[in-house]
Amino acid sequence: MHKNEAKRRDLAPRPYVSASEKTQRAFGAYTDLMDAADWLRERLRGQLAFFDMTPGQFRILEMLRREGPTHQAAIAHRLGCSDATMAWMIKRVERKGWVWREAELLPSVRGETDGTGAATVGRRVVVVCLTEKGEERIAYVYSKHVKVVKADMRVLEGREQETLSRVCRKLRQGDVMKFVAEITHEDREESGEGPPTR
Repeated sequence: MHKNEAKRRDLAPRPYVSASEKTQRAFGAYTDLMDAADWLRERLRGQLAFFDMTPGQFRILEMLRREGPTHQAAIAHRLGCSDATMAWMIKRVERKGWVWREAELLPSVRGETDGTGAATVGRRVVVVCLTEKGEERIAYVYSKHVKVVKADMRVLEGREQETLSRVCRKLRQGDVMKFVAEITHEDREESGEGPPTR
């Protein structure tokens, strides 16, 4: 009986949602996500400040702890900031004695020339490594920080936390074709053209 009722509900026509309502729904979800992220970031910033560390510095050290020596450009890409900003952030943690940097020369691609016909020398990259002091620091701070994060996230059940992670990953992946279709669809509606005819 219960299964039949659920089946009937699934087959029932869903109410029409206008483009304007879809836009408001999407914007509302975006606003809620940003508000929650800002609230959580600000809450956790205070705890990290107690350890003389910013959230950005924590993320750099935690990544190096997990992945080992990493190219500075790769860290910038992963954290979504410019190379110049990352260089400045790395310099600050280097002054604290938590990381050290070394230049590494990548081998040139075989047959590559510099435009004059001369073979090119490999590209220079900066590799960032944790120092012993940095390893001890991030191990200690991480053990304290994850407890605070866990306490804040306990408001969500285990399944909700898994769903949140899955939804955030899906959101970051995006879908270029859906994005283009949505933008052009909205433009046609605003201009009064309507959907294209075949």
